[in-house]
Amino acid sequence: MALGPKAMGEAIAHNLKTKTGKTLEEWLAALDGAGAADRATSLAWLKEQGLGHFQAQLVVDRREGQPLYDDRDGLVDSLFARHPEQRALYEQVAAEAQEQHDLTANPCKGYVPLYSPRKRIVVSFTPRTRGSTSASSATPSHFRSSPTGRPSAARSA
Repeated sequence: MALGPKAMGEAIAHNLKTKTGKTLEEWLAALDGAGAADRATSLAWLKEQGLGHFQAQLVVDRREGQPLYDDRDGLVDSLFARHPEQRALYEQVAAEAQEQHDLTANPCKGYVPLYSPRKRIVVSFTPRTRGSTSASSATPSHFRSSPTGRPSAARSA
């Protein structure tokens, strides 16, 4: 079974000592001692020390006080903040999918996947600036919003 984003972050944090020789707290202290002021500099410094991309992201996110994936509603609010018409579409489609197909939302920073009971992503919503919410599924069709936020069926290529 694939881990969700929150469980993945927890696993990375838990395994830092084994994989890198330092705990998350030790990496946070080392990063503070390195004097890296911004996110990009911090990520680059951590990678120079041998951390992988996701390990470095986790350390920097925690330093910035981000409790990754703890607040599902907050993630959805943040994701759709600039696209309220797409939020309405997401809510409509997600409610129907959850009710009729027993799908479960597991919000991430950049998208909201809906998982089947077998823990497979069936539909994934990503807000777009040009008035459409992209959603994909394993089926031949997916949902796409029009600029007015109404769903329209669209065929995959």
